[in-house]
Amino acid sequence: MGGYNITKENILPDPPEFDDHTWLKARSINYYEPIFFEWFKFVGNLTWFTFSISDKSAGFRTMEPVELKILQGRLNRCARLMLGHVALSHVQKFGETTAILDRCIFESSVKVRWLCNGEQGNDRFRRFKADGLKKDLILKTEVEKNIAERGSSLPIEDRMLASIANYVLMSGMTELEISKTSKQPDLRSMMRDLEMNDLQYVIMQGLGSHHVHGTWSSLLLHYLKPNFEALTLELRDHECMADQNTYAATAMMVLTANRDYLNFVLVDGSEEFRDNLIGLMEDTFSTIAELLTEAGETKDRLNRGDWSYISFD
Repeated sequence: MGGYNITKENILPDPPEFDDHTWLKARSINYYEPIFFEWFKFVGNLTWFTFSISDKSAGFRTMEPVELKILQGRLNRCARLMLGHVALSHVQKFGETTAILDRCIFESSVKVRWLCNGEQGNDRFRRFKADGLKKDLILKTEVEKNIAERGSSLPIEDRMLASIANYVLMSGMTELEISKTSKQPDLRSMMRDLEMNDLQYVIMQGLGSHHVHGTWSSLLLHYLKPNFEALTLELRDHECMADQNTYAATAMMVLTANRDYLNFVLVDGSEEFRDNLIGLMEDTFSTIAELLTEAGETKDRLNRGDWSYISFD
């Protein structure tokens, strides 16, 4: 891709298009899910393109290879989790599972943005690496303690220790450096650094925790059928659909991560290509936001008993 001899027509995925019937159904009964679903897929495809841009391309920032791979790896995580989301949700089931994926994608997107928005030469990448490795080193200590008490190691322990040693080696840090590295901030602090509001944290991360941990609220939403009048509960069958709003919210967050990554890695000599690509993402973001507004207005209209969009055609 060096030189950016690419065009939207021959490389980038095409934005989704919808026929009149799809729009009529959406506006008649608030069935926007197929529309949000296709935009969600489109954002996933854009993300594959973003992290595949070669560091040999003109104007690509010179940076430590491992730091670039961290960013690309996290965007790869977003794209692959979105692909998994699509594989599950296209059958209009697994809403309880895709809700967990949405939370994971959201967190990965925030961390991409946080890593890309620090001052040059900051220690954010070291803190990111150390954050995971500290947990591995705790495991290493426990395994070595068991080996010492037993007087010999088990094959599985040998494999675990070798795996941890390889992870440490690939980080470019020593165990002492890892242990002394400052703790990575929590996600709420990262979001505040990015000037994101607390409501976004509460909705996407806080409420998202319900789905990860299976709280009372999660059980009532996905696994039980409550009768609030009779105050009774029944088990819910396997028919949970993904919430159409989360398609939108997750895709919009991933778009901001793509934007910040592109602004971070594409610098002198690549402005036109970068700005054109970011422009496409901003247009996509705006389109999804407008769809969210329209879906909300449609829901309000139907709740008022206004069925003017219904047609017998």
